[in-house]
Amino acid sequence: MFSEEIEKIKKSFSAFNWFSDIWLLFLFFPLTSAWPYDTFQRLTIFILTIVFIFIFIRIYSSSGSDYDLLVGLLIGTILGIMINGTYMTLYLAWAVGFASSKNWFKFFYTLQVLSCVSITVSCFLIYKVFSFSDWQTIIIYSLFSFLAPLAAHSIHVRHEESVQINQSNERLTRQVKKDERKRIARDLHDTLGQSFSMISVKTDFAKKLLNKHPDRLELVDQQLNEIAITSRDNLQIVREIVADLRNETLSNVLINQSENLQEAHIRLLTKGEEQANDWTDSIQNILAACFSETVTNIIRHSKADR
Repeated sequence: MFSEEIEKIKKSFSAFNWFSDIWLLFLFFPLTSAWPYDTFQRLTIFILTIVFIFIFIRIYSSSGSDYDLLVGLLIGTILGIMINGTYMTLYLAWAVGFASSKNWFKFFYTLQVLSCVSITVSCFLIYKVFSFSDWQTIIIYSLFSFLAPLAAHSIHVRHEESVQINQSNERLTRQVKKDERKRIARDLHDTLGQSFSMISVKTDFAKKLLNKHPDRLELVDQQLNEIAITSRDNLQIVREIVADLRNETLSNVLINQSENLQEAHIRLLTKGEEQANDWTDSIQNILAACFSETVTNIIRHSKADR
């Protein structure tokens, strides 16, 4: 059990975004100010700070849960009151916006506001902070604590909507491919299936004529000619189906090429795309080929991002 917890901690550190570790440097202030930890209050500050560091790393390494955030907010509030540190409300302000649900976000945002208010009140009642510069700092910290969760939540919602749209597009693409396979299977069954059945019947009939009536070669020749005609017709049908498969509409090309552009970190935006639905297949085939070549050159040479 203990080894599993150690592995979880290692994973948290390995997945941690080290751009966020700059914030951890400020936690040396409560650690050093509480030294030499010779009283219960100083020792409590030390222990809470260490626990807060681990929770902070878990949350920003995406391995933490809503309950980690809850504990982190409570510890941050207690530490902020004990060390007169309004900046403790800044650490998890951004993480509040990425709560797992709307209800959790409302709950955590309420805690964030209460935490900021509690620490501010303690600065006034316990530590008698009256200087103008100190209050300027407190106001700045408070504004960030109030606004950062809202901004993060807006980004989180937009990201989820983007993921949902991408998933819907992928489902639609899979459905289009599935419908196309069904259409091809239906065309083959309705056209070639019937023709090949007729070829089999005529072949059996010609063989029987040769065996039972070898003198009626003209009738056998007639059956063979009909088989040859049917075979040529089937060959033409196959060529038409293959040609139809090779032809692509602009919509198909846009679906395929958008994936290639996305892999090249290039965003694809279109205007007036719906007008292409009224164009003939021949026009769309020509423009689709041109568009595919254009995208290839854009990926290779443009160094574009949009």
